Amino acid sequence: MSRPGKARPGGWARLAAWGAAGVFLWPLARLALLSLGGWGELLAQPGAFARAWAGSALVCLGCLAGQLLTGIPGAWGLAQYRFPGRRALLVCCALLVLVPAQAMLLPQYLLLQKLGLLNSLWALILPGAFSPLGTLLLWRGFSALPRELVETARDAGAGLFGLLGRVALPLCRRELAAFILISLADSYNQLEQPMAFIRDPELYPLSVWLSTGAYQNPALPAAQCLLSLLPLALAFWVLAGRGAVPGGQAHAILKRKKGE
Repeated sequence: MSRPGKARPGGWARLAAWGAAGVFLWPLARLALLSLGGWGELLAQPGAFARAWAGSALVCLGCLAGQLLTGIPGAWGLAQYRFPGRRALLVCCALLVLVPAQAMLLPQYLLLQKLGLLNSLWALILPGAFSPLGTLLLWRGFSALPRELVETARDAGAGLFGLLGRVALPLCRRELAAFILISLADSYNQLEQPMAFIRDPELYPLSVWLSTGAYQNPALPAAQCLLSLLPLALAFWVLAGRGAVPGGQAHAILKRKKGE
């Protein structure tokens, strides 16, 4: 028996959903079948693959840390404070989202060259330490917070870190999860930046390293590609269920605090 207020999808909608899933899963299924003969060789000699994966993990975590450290305070300031130039900053963030990453390669290369950071993982981490899209996502979530809830938390003695850690981020978990997923996927799949900033093949992240090898057994790169998908799939599985606290719950918190 279906729940009241929730319409069940029709037969055509379910058929279309399964058809779309099949279109996306069919190449993955073929990749899995092709990789069956390469797992033994990959597990017997995992050194180069493990090194490239470790480099990708360091780049992902470094970019994510930088984006969180810059994006969370920036989004909170844009959402909760009114100051001259606020709208201009929001417009700049929106315009930066529209700029192709390839258009920024030359100025980033010249800057990294002056800093002496070319041919190092810092050349991939520092340019990705700020995410305008992530800042806009969190700004949208912080702007939707009830003003009464924020004022009540401030009256209770909560400082900036208390507001962010105990009120804002728990209520904006959906936006935060989307921010983290976008950051991880973007930095994990970098291609042009490593090819432009890295000369030493030993420092190539996984996204570039997978395309530089010469293989006699086609099943080996298939197994490597399939294994490289697991970190992002695991991150999506962990973060996809982190839904935001319903809005009514925020008002319940406000009423409880007022009752105290």
